[in-house]
Amino acid sequence: MKIKTTVIITFMLAYSTIAQSQVIISLLFGDKLNSEKLNFGLLVGNSWAHLSDYKTSSSLSNFNLGLYLSLKMSERFFLQFDAMAKYRLGSKGLPVYNLNDVPLDTLFATGHVKRELNYLGLVTTAQYRAFNYFNIEAGPQIILRTKAKDIFYTDRNNGTLNFEKDISDAATRFDIGAMTGISYQIKGNGVKIGVRYYFGFIDIFPQDAGSNTNRSFQLGAYIPVGRKKALAKKQQAENKQGK
Repeated sequence: MKIKTTVIITFMLAYSTIAQSQVIISLLFGDKLNSEKLNFGLLVGNSWAHLSDYKTSSSLSNFNLGLYLSLKMSERFFLQFDAMAKYRLGSKGLPVYNLNDVPLDTLFATGHVKRELNYLGLVTTAQYRAFNYFNIEAGPQIILRTKAKDIFYTDRNNGTLNFEKDISDAATRFDIGAMTGISYQIKGNGVKIGVRYYFGFIDIFPQDAGSNTNRSFQLGAYIPVGRKKALAKKQQAENKQGK
């Protein structure tokens, strides 16, 4: 029991460190990774996820956080790489199932299950600027599952009763799929906003009936860090050369 508790605490500290490190890296090196052809910064947003063959479920809302690096290949063609440190998929409103525990099964008989899948991931998209500052994009996503759990919940007179069950052994370690979407880059400050849809290819719970693949609608903002400073340095250098 002590070993399990230690492992959980270590994982939580490591996970928190990764997310905080992303912010620190972007603040320290943002101006060095931004230029006319490079755009680097923070990715923040929200997603609404569900699992394909759980027909009675509803979307699970989550906050996502990561870093992105965009490369300008030509006037209309870009490549973007997103490193996701806080990325959750899953579903909620699933029907309860037997826990083989009479008291728990009785307590949650009229409740539901929220299935949470935590991931680290890499998204690579090719982006084409169709007109003005609107882009269409598509590419692969590869993600590594770090945690999986079912949260049983039911409403009581004095609040909501919850019970968490680790289901990591039932879920696949990796997921691979396709990401597609559109985005708009705000002229001047480099901030970009976009919507995306993720279509997973892998059955995440192969022991369950049907093909339970990840689906996710995502709304995100791409915020460059240090871009203005980097362009100002470039302008100063050009001015010095012109004298």
